[in-house]
Amino acid sequence: MANVAVIVSVDWEGRDLVPDSIDAMEAFRKRYPFIPMQQFLNAAYYTKPSANPEQLTIDTRRTLLEDDILGLHIHAWRSLFEAAGVEPKREPNFREYGGPMRVVDGDWGHEIAIDAFTRDELSRVIQTSIKILDEQGFGQPTEFRSGAWLSGPSVIEALIDNGFRLDASAVNRRFIKRRWGTSPLYKRLSELWDDISDTSQPYYQQSEEGRILQVPNNGCLADYTSPKDILKVFEANLQEAKKNPAQTKYVSIGFHQETANKFLPNIEKGIRLIMEKADKTGAKLSFVASPFH
Repeated sequence: MANVAVIVSVDWEGRDLVPDSIDAMEAFRKRYPFIPMQQFLNAAYYTKPSANPEQLTIDTRRTLLEDDILGLHIHAWRSLFEAAGVEPKREPNFREYGGPMRVVDGDWGHEIAIDAFTRDELSRVIQTSIKILDEQGFGQPTEFRSGAWLSGPSVIEALIDNGFRLDASAVNRRFIKRRWGTSPLYKRLSELWDDISDTSQPYYQQSEEGRILQVPNNGCLADYTSPKDILKVFEANLQEAKKNPAQTKYVSIGFHQETANKFLPNIEKGIRLIMEKADKTGAKLSFVASPFH
């Protein structure tokens, strides 16, 4: 019997908690309590000038279930980096060279590539993020996704230095090309993840200090995919799984908290299509929050 495990991840961008999105996520969790999620939380919500930590934590917890894995997500927000004692940057802007940056509650930096920072700088930001999230009761994360999937060498080294076991930034860039094909982001993702495809599977990345499991986001995020895209990625991995029934194949899909009200329906429709396909083919389908789950 072919074995396929689906990981549903959430990128928390650190911009703001959108009430309609929080409501949509909470409702989804009630409809699908059997689907654990890989939650990449972001400490930058707590470093905004007008942050209300207590309310942020209450709203975040509305979307979480006991079996979720609470990981870490980092964008180069000025407030977070300053809290870590790291000087913010205004370049490189992954949206467009020299382009403007969106300001949220006096904060900016979401569009800046985090792999432009050094290993030591990123370690300070990671440690500060962990401290903030741990103080709010979210524990100490060991799984990570870079903002915009930009886990360059300095990011990987910093993650290993700080005891992370998993990164989920290796993205299937063919989906990104539709919207970002002429952008600096797409160019950089092509350099980092040129060999990632619909059927790419977890593999270890090495550094001088150790290794980390890289789990490809082969089904990308719902902002860039349709339910049919999600099904096609599942079908491709199902075919691979049939060749070696003893080995589990992983499909990684997901969405952003900030746009869940718009794109979470894509995930839900995609999941229904996947479940129907598994029923028809007799495949063993499971939902996990991580290969370590």
